[in-house]
Amino acid sequence: MLDRGIDQAHGLRRMFAPGRPRVLHILGAHDGVGRTSVAVNLAVALAQGGRDTLLIEAARHRAEARALGYLGLDAHDAWARAATQPLEIATTPGLAVWPLHLTRQERAPEPTAIPARLPGRTRVPDCVLLNAACGRSLAWTGEHESHDVLIVLSGEPASITDTYALVKRLSVQGMQRRFHVLVNRVGAQAQAHLIYRNLAAAAHGYLDIELQLCGFVPADPALARAAACGRSILDVEPGAPSARAFRRLAEHVAQAARAPSGRAARKPPARLAASP
Repeated sequence: MLDRGIDQAHGLRRMFAPGRPRVLHILGAHDGVGRTSVAVNLAVALAQGGRDTLLIEAARHRAEARALGYLGLDAHDAWARAATQPLEIATTPGLAVWPLHLTRQERAPEPTAIPARLPGRTRVPDCVLLNAACGRSLAWTGEHESHDVLIVLSGEPASITDTYALVKRLSVQGMQRRFHVLVNRVGAQAQAHLIYRNLAAAAHGYLDIELQLCGFVPADPALARAAACGRSILDVEPGAPSARAFRRLAEHVAQAARAPSGRAARKPPARLAASP
């Protein structure tokens, strides 16, 4: 009899149109909101759920590429090896990370192109997560099922006001008028919903921008313990409240990435603004 877990994972992979990944750019308008933690743990949750996932960590130098440490990689070694191919994460089958070396120029006139076919990698992932440590526009050059911006914020007043300023700036730049938000490091779901409702009402009323709540991640000391070990919370303490939240977030991403049947339409490159 076919193993049920394998069968379910195979079924999940078939939900994605071949060669058309979902591109999700993870931004944080304010320092200290946990953007990199969200990027890493979401990538692990997607891979554990049967979705081939590529995490692109864009940085100007290896000290900025903090996702490498979260995944237990030696930053110096990973930075050197990334020139030839993305790095497969041995502890998480289906997950690869590619440290993208950006030039030191703060604002490039054209977006940095990210090739759909990366060196040493023949398959196109189901999901591509972009995590950038500095201000830079990025462009996925291949076909994609969708591309969205996920903004991570916390309950701190400065984070909320900076998030409002970020969506305003991105909309003025013509990026898009719909953004996903994730409320991180809050005490309870009610607090997350209150923050979202107030922010969404202001964005809709004053900017005509739609914000969609992807969920929330509770404040959880287990996250710091996992990061100190160079592991994902889903590996170290899979039953922790934050681990459950990341699995729910991964399911939300997967639901949004389901492709309709029919011939894939060619879409232009996804131009995505990096966080300041």
